[in-house]
Amino acid sequence: MRPRIRPAIHRRGSGPFHAVDTARGGSKPVITSGRTRAHDMVVHMKTWMILALLGAICVSGCASRQVANSAMETIGDLHEAASEQLDPLIVDLGENEAVEDDLPFRNPGPVADGHRRANDETANPLAGEFTAVGPVLQQRVPAERTAATTGTAAAGDETPTHVESEAETDAEHARSMPMERGDGDGILSARMRGERVATFNPYLLTAHKQNYFIPFSISNAFNHDVYETYATDGFAAEVKHTEVKFQLSLKTRLNENDLLFRGDSLNFGVTLRSWWQLYSEEISSPFRETNYQPEIFYVAPLLKAPVEGRMAIVFGFEHESNGQVQGLSRSWNRLYTSLLYENGNFGLALKPWFRIPESAKENPEDAEGDDNPDILDYMGYGELALGWRSTRYDVLATIRGNTSTGKGALQLEATYPFFSRYRGFVQFFTGYGESLIDHDIHQTRIGVGVALSSLF
Repeated sequence: MRPRIRPAIHRRGSGPFHAVDTARGGSKPVITSGRTRAHDMVVHMKTWMILALLGAICVSGCASRQVANSAMETIGDLHEAASEQLDPLIVDLGENEAVEDDLPFRNPGPVADGHRRANDETANPLAGEFTAVGPVLQQRVPAERTAATTGTAAAGDETPTHVESEAETDAEHARSMPMERGDGDGILSARMRGERVATFNPYLLTAHKQNYFIPFSISNAFNHDVYETYATDGFAAEVKHTEVKFQLSLKTRLNENDLLFRGDSLNFGVTLRSWWQLYSEEISSPFRETNYQPEIFYVAPLLKAPVEGRMAIVFGFEHESNGQVQGLSRSWNRLYTSLLYENGNFGLALKPWFRIPESAKENPEDAEGDDNPDILDYMGYGELALGWRSTRYDVLATIRGNTSTGKGALQLEATYPFFSRYRGFVQFFTGYGESLIDHDIHQTRIGVGVALSSLF
């Protein structure tokens, strides 16, 4: 059996040669088979050779019969030589007319290249609260998966095995990841394996923190006073306690090679969290509050953990603001470190931070100065996140607070099987700092929606 050869695809207007399906008005590209193209090539070559030689004979009308016979013999020799060289090609290509449907990409190029680069052993870091530990947990692709991918034939077997492309293998493996529960990986390692395909692929974005959409989020309170003072007249009276809440969080790795330690990484991430008054049609359904959080962070492995399990340490800088005008503006900058730990289905992240000081405002409406000088009284100096994964459910609890003021917050999140790769999502919050505009307001909120990415 001959090796499978991918036939060329000619698309309308995509190059100097293209085939058009005239039966359908030329609106769709057609795939020209190898047999047809090779046969046409042979016919054209033979035709032009015959015409060229006959033309030469006609021009030289005084040529003898012997010259004409010699020319015809030459034509026969050329015909035979062309057939010997091109007829096998027709057979080879003709046997592979249906190869196109088996290929994962019609035009590999950078997509397949991105998948190949994702297979590098330092490829994909996890980042964020429970996602920054990827370089620590990075492992090579298991040998048994590699053997299955390459499809090596047994000795003496004359039938070649199907060689699956790296892109097809990794894409299929990544699609299966959300459904792999309790497969022996740690709570963070499983997510790392699922993300590695996307790390260096320019066509994909990698989730950073949790991504979710909650169509019905109900809160018992919000900051009425600030809206009555600075917002449009009547805004505070029309704001409803049921609103839409969603969070989008993405990241990218900035280095391909190790920086200081084996498996370390420098990353940039951005998180957008929004509270949307979709059901307040009287005030044109505005976005009541949106918090923007860009950050840059460095992740390094701890080679020796003091206890059983795996550990990593993270150093980062993050800015958080709501992008509002004076009076409604809230923002702060902080440096943080995070100690990450996993042991089987349990994970922990301890994250203390230091707020970068800002000068005080003389007037609340000044553009320069501290928008919220009391934010540490409510947000505290750090937080502790505890995660647990079962074969069907993920649970994450986050606790933060200030022991001197007695103010803080508790947030509980859980995901469960819902539809395809998407999971149901439940979020419960009680305390201070649910959003920047409400950082000094105690509220209790509960919402049910869909998780767009996994908790871990």
